[in-house]
Amino acid sequence: MQNSIEVKSIDNIIEKLQIHMQRNKQTMHGLASSMGFDYQPFYRLMTKKSLPTVGSLDHIASKLNCSISELIADDVFLDIASFESIEDYLAGKPSDFIRVYIRGEMLQDAEECIAIKTSINETEYNLNNIPYTVNTNVYQLFTVTRKINIDGFFMVKYKNKTTMLEVINISSKIITAKYDNKIIQIAVEDLIPYAKFITHIELPNQFQNTAYGKIVLENNTM
Repeated sequence: MQNSIEVKSIDNIIEKLQIHMQRNKQTMHGLASSMGFDYQPFYRLMTKKSLPTVGSLDHIASKLNCSISELIADDVFLDIASFESIEDYLAGKPSDFIRVYIRGEMLQDAEECIAIKTSINETEYNLNNIPYTVNTNVYQLFTVTRKINIDGFFMVKYKNKTTMLEVINISSKIITAKYDNKIIQIAVEDLIPYAKFITHIELPNQFQNTAYGKIVLENNTM
């Protein structure tokens, strides 16, 4: 019988294969073929009727350009095209790619994503004789969209310039938004949406003294 760890790992593998299939608009037959598997063994893996071998795990990982540990991990990873500015994206300039790790529920916003470099000036500090550099390797993660049908932060063209707009309310003709620290109403036809903001991406900076941690909640019992 499969133990819980094996079941969870298999679920994670299948989820990543399904995401790859959906993002590349493939059928299961197409995915199996592109990965070099016969359909029936691949189908049994995807329906959890057979366990993957170490060899098949290594093969899947190589096809997805990831490690086996990334393949079986809970987090979903996406390789996102990154740009210095939204203008570079709109101009179709060549991009680098950033691998981001997100929760499965964020995938609904990740149909087509781009990462835009933020404008943070590099600043050096000295704390207790230890040099410290502010991390400038920060990007904003967006999902590309051509319409605004939900509240949130959007990169748009408004009044002939590209800006970030905080959308508060939407109707068929009017968008209520925060702009220049004011609540205003904008006719839908007066702006052009480019992308919806999802979250920030911070890449490691070798010159920054950083310790990563997490909050641990104590379970106080009486």
